[in-house]
Amino acid sequence: MNQTIDWTVTILDLNGISLFKVFTGKVKHFLELTIGISQLNYPETLGEMYIINTGMFFSAIWAVVKR
Repeated sequence: MNQTIDWTVTILDLNGISLFKVFTGKVKHFLELTIGISQLNYPETLGEMYIINTGMFFSAIWAVVKR
């Protein structure tokens, strides 16, 4: 079957990762690398992204930002 992938679903699980770790060290490097690869090679394919297990601080920031 010859089908083209039109979009993807990405699930980012932040279980056990503090907000501080997202902005520093190995976690930051991994996220930058992953996002960079996606943007360079598959910029139009992101259909949906789910970020789960974020913790209360992220939820509070998102409540403000999403408006």
